Amino acid sequence: MADYIGDTGAARFPGQPRNDPRDMSDTGAPGPTGPTLWPGEPSQSLTPGGEGWLGQPSGRFSGTGAPRHDYPGAAPVPGPDAQTASFQHRSQYQLAPGTMLQAGRYVIEEVIGQGGMGHVYRVFDTHLKARHALKEMIPQMGGPEAELINYQRETEMLLRQEHPGIPHIYDSFIEYKRAYIVLQYIPGDNLEKRLLNSTTYLSQEQVGEWMLQLCRIVAHLHSHEPPIIFRDIKPNNIILTPDGRIVLVDFGIAKTFVQDEEHTHVGTLGYAPPEQYKGKAEPRSDIYSIGATLHHLLTRTDPRKEPPFSFNERMPRRLNPAISEAMQSVIMKCLEHRVEDRYQSCEELSLALESALGLGPLDDTSHVRAMRANGRSRSTGWPPPMGPTSTLTSAIAPVWTFETEEEIRATPCVGPDLLYIGSYDNNLYALDKRTGALRWKFPTDGGICSRPALWRDLVIFGSEDLTVYALNAQTGVEVWRYRTWHHVRSSPRIYNDMAYIGSDDGHMHAIDMRTGTMLWRFSTFREVQSSAAFANGMVYFGSRDHYVYAADALTGEKKWSFRTNGPVISAPCVVDDYLYVGSYDFAIYCLEAKTSWRAWEERTEKFIISSPTVAGDDLFVGSTDGHLYCLNRRSGRRLWRYKAGNQVNSTPDVADGVVYFGSIDRSLYALDATEGRLRWRFETDGIVPGSPVASDGLIYVGSADHRVYALRAATRS
Repeated sequence: MADYIGDTGAARFPGQPRNDPRDMSDTGAPGPTGPTLWPGEPSQSLTPGGEGWLGQPSGRFSGTGAPRHDYPGAAPVPGPDAQTASFQHRSQYQLAPGTMLQAGRYVIEEVIGQGGMGHVYRVFDTHLKARHALKEMIPQMGGPEAELINYQRETEMLLRQEHPGIPHIYDSFIEYKRAYIVLQYIPGDNLEKRLLNSTTYLSQEQVGEWMLQLCRIVAHLHSHEPPIIFRDIKPNNIILTPDGRIVLVDFGIAKTFVQDEEHTHVGTLGYAPPEQYKGKAEPRSDIYSIGATLHHLLTRTDPRKEPPFSFNERMPRRLNPAISEAMQSVIMKCLEHRVEDRYQSCEELSLALESALGLGPLDDTSHVRAMRANGRSRSTGWPPPMGPTSTLTSAIAPVWTFETEEEIRATPCVGPDLLYIGSYDNNLYALDKRTGALRWKFPTDGGICSRPALWRDLVIFGSEDLTVYALNAQTGVEVWRYRTWHHVRSSPRIYNDMAYIGSDDGHMHAIDMRTGTMLWRFSTFREVQSSAAFANGMVYFGSRDHYVYAADALTGEKKWSFRTNGPVISAPCVVDDYLYVGSYDFAIYCLEAKTSWRAWEERTEKFIISSPTVAGDDLFVGSTDGHLYCLNRRSGRRLWRYKAGNQVNSTPDVADGVVYFGSIDRSLYALDATEGRLRWRFETDGIVPGSPVASDGLIYVGSADHRVYALRAATRS
């Protein structure tokens, strides 16, 4: 079971007592590399004694200045250099390896970065037996007290953050006229170094994935009240960890946003938008900087070396023809001169990036339509499947197939005789579940990407034409319709003659099934694309505003909300008074359904769109890291995980000891639910973003190749 990465301790400014951070374990693995290394810089030893900053005696360095490498877990460090300069008042010499700060608690191991105000070191914490990053700020001549503002601001900013893409702060202090912040140590390289080490263009899929992670981090900053503007987004401030995680570093000039307040002219030439040069930075200024970062990484042209605001003269596709038209449009919209013409939020930018990358709606809570050109289906362009052998693939033949006119990204609903499934040709289809023969189809004015539901003699579903429909399940004749204010990409859930369905208008709607009239609607701050769960007289659902909500099923009164660190599109599942749900913050959560108390959380390697499925004590959920996970639902302990060929975004279904799921690698998988061993894999001609449904010995699934498939279920071994 995974917990938060690290923990936070209290920061200390001059005149405040110092408190040790709370006890925590550390493997020694985490930590950001700073900006550029300082090659060839000689190690600097220290002279003892002297008067500390603000008149405090320092007296905390070793009396000899000799490097220390006898503490537990310490790496050997080089001996002192006889030619090194002394540690002078206001000098910018780096601290020598072995230097001890805070009465020997922090021991310098090496310099890992250097910036305009000081260095970044890797240090060993002798109290917690852990490695951290130590960021240094050296006041310059003039007004040293005033120059502590950035140091204090960064400390305060980081203390308020709890996000896997933002380093945790453990301590802060001032010693011998230098200010220090002790941060989580994150291994990896910044994206500028990653670009420089590459001999070819970076792929737009890889860069797009990094930027989606970055958007979630910046959206978290902007969600504060008032919003936090980073003001210096650029490749050099973005760390890529060995496990593919993006971390945003260097909060020195980040600032809370106050309407109409003028700021200092800060930022980096080429990445900063026009309004930032005028001291008018606001949240959409960070959108511009993300666009400039995208442009730099995909075209290999450094904006710092070009005239300001000249991106229109350097169109991305002219510099790198491998960039798609859709991605170029996203980049240039970010870089609009007027803030009103850019994306208005990081969430809006994320949706555009997902669309440009072909990341479509992915299970019965499907939500994003693939980009199309000239009215034709967009080629998915995903790589071939991995792993299973061709023998396993070819051994499976469909019982029947049915072809629609467009991509199928929805999940089927299976009734006694008919199967109902939507398509992006705007139709809901009713098929004979045994033969695949068409019984009827019902046209709407928008794509259908969610899962229908059955109630008595009605079939209910939502459409991107903003409408919820109720049809006679046998004839397809419309009985009633209910209008929302935006696309409907959530799946209806029916309990006690009431339908609960989310809309991109930001509401969960409760509808009387008999009349199609609204009983209540619950307002969130973003699109509701998660589907509801019901238990204890409450409905539970997620929102793109990062929250999971619980509301009274009869009245819509809010009971509780739980904040994650990313949009929640995954549909909750409630079993034995515990709620399970995934989030874009990479985590699957287990919450007490009545109170929202967090029992456990388990982290995957990328964001989760898949909805969890529980069978006995086992919980199954997919992740965009390409794995299907099997966890013990009571403890969160991982039992096994299976690597597919690409993202696993569909919701698993379990039948007769076999778990079925689709993948963006174009395949449907059948695994032994106990061991995670492959039974078979069936390959389609398109990605499989929707979820399979097992019924009466058959597995039904749709594919972006326009087809519905019926396959025989795997036999029990």
